[in-house]
Amino acid sequence: MRTNHLIFSILLILSAIQTALGLPTNLNGTLTDIISQDIEPTLDKISQQVSKPTELDNQLNLLEPIKSVITPVTSLPQKIDVKNTLGKTLWTEVEVENGWHAIQRQWLITLAEHQFSLFQQWAQQHKIQVLEQQALLSIKMRVITIQVPEKLDSYAALTQHLPTELSHTVDRNHVYFAQSAEPVISPQAKKTPQTNTVKPQKKCAHSVKIGMLDTAVDVSHPAFEHSQIQTKNFIPNDLPQPKAHGTAVAAILVSQHPNINSSLNKARLYAASVFYQQTQYRQGSSLMQLLAGLNWVAAEQVSVINLSLAGPDNLLLQQAIANINQQGITIVAAVGNEGPSAPPMYPAAYPDVIGVTAIDHSGALYRWANRGPQVDFASYGVNTITARLPNHFGAESGTSIATPWVSAQVACAKANDGQHFMQTLIQSSQDLGAAGFDEKFGHGLLSFD
Repeated sequence: MRTNHLIFSILLILSAIQTALGLPTNLNGTLTDIISQDIEPTLDKISQQVSKPTELDNQLNLLEPIKSVITPVTSLPQKIDVKNTLGKTLWTEVEVENGWHAIQRQWLITLAEHQFSLFQQWAQQHKIQVLEQQALLSIKMRVITIQVPEKLDSYAALTQHLPTELSHTVDRNHVYFAQSAEPVISPQAKKTPQTNTVKPQKKCAHSVKIGMLDTAVDVSHPAFEHSQIQTKNFIPNDLPQPKAHGTAVAAILVSQHPNINSSLNKARLYAASVFYQQTQYRQGSSLMQLLAGLNWVAAEQVSVINLSLAGPDNLLLQQAIANINQQGITIVAAVGNEGPSAPPMYPAAYPDVIGVTAIDHSGALYRWANRGPQVDFASYGVNTITARLPNHFGAESGTSIATPWVSAQVACAKANDGQHFMQTLIQSSQDLGAAGFDEKFGHGLLSFD
């Protein structure tokens, strides 16, 4: 179990207790703050003992009573039956290679016209079921969703039986995750208004079109009273639609409410709803849902696409992003909240994508942010005020929250100078940490202040 998950889970339980008892949850020196300060050094010491298995086992045994309570909150089950409002299972999500999740036995394959007959022969020979075909014209991909027999449900088995010509066009229907820092236990948990730590942002003078793939957005929220938002749903209509994460991200992009210091007051937002509820605390999106959402926002000729999500490397996702980038559309993505030692997450780690990390108002790095060469810029993403459900405002943290600030900057910079916008952004960024580019803050802080 990662140390950050353990600490967060303990704080989550304490926060729920405080809320249930009617205790204040936003005062300095609260119980959760004290516990965080006390247990974090101890857990960090334990996590550093990986080279001492016997000692580590003894120490971790002391945490078992806590682990048994918090594991359902912080980690996903190895198998999730995703059910509609009538209780019917629409698909099953399972743990696959490297601890990632994917739709059980589902793979995606993209084909050129001349490869289709070869694919049909192979599918018939190996009893492959074709579930769906989509021509995603805006991202220049024809994608087929297939279900394979259990014996072929691995990279080694599938590629062994695939014709060589098709072996580089297939990958799992992976699941990607919204990069929120914490779940919302109840609407009251953070209902108390807070002061925004983000400096007032200068307004972009340009009318821009920006896309986002996220949960659904609650467009009736007061944050969007004067906003231009067009939405489209890419999950089955009979699935419950989470809205909290997408509403928070969209508000930072285009809200004109005085509680939120957003900078795009002339923007039109195209919001694709691609996430379903995995558990009470987690949302997921299949790769096929992501590809369909990307195809729609690309068709709307947006300048920038905001992706406050992360997950595994995937051949089809990489191809889609490369095709979008060739159209002059820039993708901005969260680097992830898995901690400083975590491996790179995607799509932020692709070379065509601008990766964003989070800092607090003092310039300190968000402690759970991923690090590495994939970090291009930093922005405000710790205790940042944005829209929360239902119809109020509150603090959110995570690389998801920092990403829309950078997306707004990129959209405005491209409107000013489309050819040299990246150079302009680098020159205008405020260097943080080590001099020059570094793997914590990238080129530095981007903001309109």
